[in-house]
Amino acid sequence: MRLPKISDSIKKITDILPRSNVEKLILRTLIAIWIITLLAVIGLRAIKGASDNVEKKISETATKMRISPSVSRDEMKKYETILNQAEYPEPMGEYAQKVKRDPFSEYNEEIVQIVTQATEHNFSLKSVGNIPLPVIYKGYIELPDKLIGQVNWKETTRFVEDGTTLNGYKILKVAKDKIEASDEQGRKMEFLLNKPVLSDKLNAVLYDSISKKTFNVEVANVIDDYKVIDIQPDYVILLSKGSEIKLTKE
Repeated sequence: MRLPKISDSIKKITDILPRSNVEKLILRTLIAIWIITLLAVIGLRAIKGASDNVEKKISETATKMRISPSVSRDEMKKYETILNQAEYPEPMGEYAQKVKRDPFSEYNEEIVQIVTQATEHNFSLKSVGNIPLPVIYKGYIELPDKLIGQVNWKETTRFVEDGTTLNGYKILKVAKDKIEASDEQGRKMEFLLNKPVLSDKLNAVLYDSISKKTFNVEVANVIDDYKVIDIQPDYVILLSKGSEIKLTKE
């Protein structure tokens, strides 16, 4: 429906009203305010009706949708912290003093250390061997007057020749099948091509029949309160609670 213009409506109404200029001005103003207010109310009702229809459609659509909520790990931690603060407003230490400890109580490092120190073991000696050095002779470069050896030390590749040094070892001679060297004490040794290089230090393999675990140990290593104080080719000596335990090969 087409609404008449506000100015036309005001003119028709004021034509039948008194002719005094002041009265006409006041009446026209009041009528204009009344008409504008009436149109505004009608417009708001129309907008509200449309909004209600939209909300109804959204609500109907939402009830038919399958919702799969997803919460990130960081959000979960944030919510757990808020819940814990609401449930336990005091520091946890206050509650620990008020209740007895149970199997599900908070981790206590001191208690764990005491239990570990009291752990018993029944070791047996499985084997004794030389500790390999982190070095291997990988190859060589042959020149007219000499050989240059390629040596891998851990993850580093080094090139050596007669008279050079390698991490404290003096290279005496580079040959195609081996490198002759000497350590800082003057003891001679050989780096065989593509073979592990064994040191004069020994390590041992121990088996614990209680924990069912195997331990590869060197001198000065400690397992709980068992300390390795000596390793020889055919036996190992442990020290526990002031007493020595000698393990021999089975």
